[in-house]
Order: sequence, then structure tokens, then C-alpha cells
Amino acid sequence: MMQPIIRINRVQIDNIKNVRSGEFTGNQMYDKIASHLPERISEDDLKDQNFKNFFDLQLDQYVNDDYTNADIMGFYGQNGSGKTAVFESIRILGCLLGREPSLPSKTENLILDGQPSCTLTFEFAAVAAYKTFLIKYEVELAYGDEEMKVVRENLLYKENMHKVRYKNLLNYRDKDLYRGQKTLLTSKSQKAIESKIIAIHSEKSVLFHKEMQKHYSQILSSEEYMILRLITENFAEKLVVIPNIQHGKFSSKYFMPFSERIAEYNFNVLRPFLVPLDILDELKKAVALKNTVFGCLIPGAEVVVNELHSETFDNGEAGKRIELLIKKDGRSLPLRAESAGTLKIFAITSALIAFNINPNACVVIDEFDSGVFEFLLGEILSIFSETGKGQLIFTSHNLRALEVLPVQNIWFTTTNSEKRYIQMKYTSSTNNIRRKYYEAIQLGGLSESVYTQTDKSTIKKAFRKVGRLFE
Repeated sequence: MMQPIIRINRVQIDNIKNVRSGEFTGNQMYDKIASHLPERISEDDLKDQNFKNFFDLQLDQYVNDDYTNADIMGFYGQNGSGKTAVFESIRILGCLLGREPSLPSKTENLILDGQPSCTLTFEFAAVAAYKTFLIKYEVELAYGDEEMKVVRENLLYKENMHKVRYKNLLNYRDKDLYRGQKTLLTSKSQKAIESKIIAIHSEKSVLFHKEMQKHYSQILSSEEYMILRLITENFAEKLVVIPNIQHGKFSSKYFMPFSERIAEYNFNVLRPFLVPLDILDELKKAVALKNTVFGCLIPGAEVVVNELHSETFDNGEAGKRIELLIKKDGRSLPLRAESAGTLKIFAITSALIAFNINPNACVVIDEFDSGVFEFLLGEILSIFSETGKGQLIFTSHNLRALEVLPVQNIWFTTTNSEKRYIQMKYTSSTNNIRRKYYEAIQLGGLSESVYTQTDKSTIKKAFRKVGRLFE
């Protein structure tokens, strides 16, 4: 039996940043798998070894098909038109699933100005236990005293079949947990734990809180508990959200996101940092793994671990202070001396390796093109569209991707805050998507306007006006 697979299938964003409403979808790959299966899977099917072998074969063929499996979503559009809202929405999802210690700060102003709350809806497609499922997670958030807080959550699921309705699995509202219409926890001890979690942890997800997992296994059915674990384990543990990395700070959680030990220390790898001896070897292996790909993306470059001296942590634990260097052309320089583009490539290498080999990897990158040479960006995306196994979601300004990715992998932002994301329709694989996008900017022709017009002469006059002030 193959491992379960789960990915984002659809996202609905309401009142995040400047997006009043926007929706986008993945490539709905599970419809392809489901199309080969019976309309309804009976209990007898699940006991039939021939059916199980057939199911595994279909899934294996899909996962290993180099030309239909890559699930890539690239977001393009004018500055301030809603690209970063996509990134922030999935970052919030990561926070709710425990990938970050808390939800974003109130000072980040992520909720649309003038609105009391924002709402996110994530639909996941999953294959597990010889069935295909759609899982829907809805969450409403508002501002707390310092950070965003959860107002309500709802988790639903259904088998991915025609005319099958969603089943309400778990619901948090009005400071109580429900299973359907009934309260979930009934005993006094359970209610005490629930009340404590809700009181203390409303800045995180109540449904996905680790303390609640202990009770779910006893309360939920085996299928319901599996659905929950698909989100909290199979998806959450392989989710990597990488912001636009700035000079001065480069966290180890982007350096090796799938190594919990390295990520939890949150080292700033642009400066010498102290590492516990028991994870030094793991860090060296991580660097060696990254170098396998990094040296191909930047020919001749190699990152090395320079051990400076032994040192002791405040708790008495033995450690080693190290510094990361880049060797190229016979010279070694500190990692911090490299360009932003080189750091970006080094940062995302581990995540991209995972995307290329793991069907459950979900890699989300803000401003993928930042500091990356246009031709190299195109080469990376072209390769991944052919060989990627996981899901890659990115924002970008460089239009090179429009020349190398299939049109179904590209989303454009619009000037309509009520419908922020659209795709080009009726476009063949031979069309030049980049040229058609420029035509849409200048002449229109898409279902929504994709550019708020800027006037060249007005811009010139503005610069001349400012210039005269300094004369």
C-alpha cells in the first residue's frame, strides 16, 4: 500500500491585505486518479486484493509520470495587486498547523482595512486507504491584543465522488468544540482541558492543537481520525513557506526545513552560530545534500562548514561555533558576503529537492525570482514542470515563467478586488503566454482587467515637478 498523498486543491481568500475575494485551484490531479476507479467503492472492493493492487498501480503510475504530475501555481501581476496575499494566506495556514510558534502580529496589518475579520478556506485533495477524499478547512481570524486570533474553525470531508455531500467533522465556534451539532468533549476532565486550550491558545488553531489530538483518537472513527492526521501530519510536516529573504538574517528553518532539530534552533546562518555537538553531523550532511544541487545551479560554488572553536551553551550543553562559507574560484567568503540571489538559491535548495521527490511536499515561495538570473529561473521551472512530484506555489515578477510553464500553471492578479485571480482560457500550448499577457495589459481581452493603467507622460511630469523642488 502506497503512502497517503494530500495537496491543496482550492483556496478561497476573503479580506486578506487588498483581496476582498479571490479563489484559485491546483491542477485537480485526483480527478485523474478517480476517473479510473469505480463510481462508488464498496466494502467488498476494500477487501479485494485485486482491487487494492489495481488502485496502487494507478497511483504509482500517476506519481511517477514525469509529464502530468507536477502541480505548480505561479502568481503574476502588478505591484500591490494581491500576489503576496496568496503567500500570507498559506503562511497563516502553516501557523495554524504548528509550523510557526504563533499567528502573524497585529502590526502586519494582514486583514483588509475596515474589515473586522478575514476568512480562509482551504480544500485539500487526498488519496488514502484506497479512497480519494476532499477535505475542507475553513477558518475566520480577527485581531487579538497583539496577534491575530482564531474566531471559528470548521473541518469537513467527503469521498471525492459525484453527489456525495461534505460531512462536518469538527467545528470550533462560540468558544466551544463541536462534532456535527453536538459538543465534542463531555466529561468534566476533558471540558477542563478544552477550556484551558481555548483560553490560552486562541492565537493558534484549537482544532489542530496537539493536546486535543490525544482525545480525537478516542472519540473519532478510524476514518475520521485518519482524515485529521492527513492534515496535521502528511501535509503539515511537508509544508515549507519561504518569505522573500532579506540580507542580515537567514534562518536555519529555511536552510533545512525538513530537519526539525536544525529548524527548531532557528540559527541565523549568515553569522557565526553555536551548534549542539549532537546535531553538527546532521547539519554537515544537510549542507552536503544541498551542495549536490547548489553546485549545478551556480557552477563551481560550494558551501562549507567552517568549525571555529568549541563553546558551551548556557545550560551546560557542549557545542561548536561554526560559520558557513562559500568556496568558488579558489576563494572562500562568508555566506553573508554573497548576493541576495545566491542566498535565495541556497535557501530554497532543500525545499526544491523535497518538491522534486516527495508527492506530499508543498513548497510556497514569495518572490521566487528575487535576485535570480532570468534564464536560470526558466531552467529551474522547466525542469520542475517535467519532474516535480510535489506542489510548488510561488509569486514572481519576472515573466520568464510564462514562456516555460503550461498556461494552467499560471494565475494572474486582477484590478477587481472581488475577483483577484484569473487564468487565461482558450489558450493552446503553442501560444506565447508572455505576449498575450502584455496584450491583455495594453488592450484588455481577458475576463477581468489585469493592470491599472500608468501613464508615461504623467510619470515624467511627476519626476520633473519633484526635480524643480531641488533646484
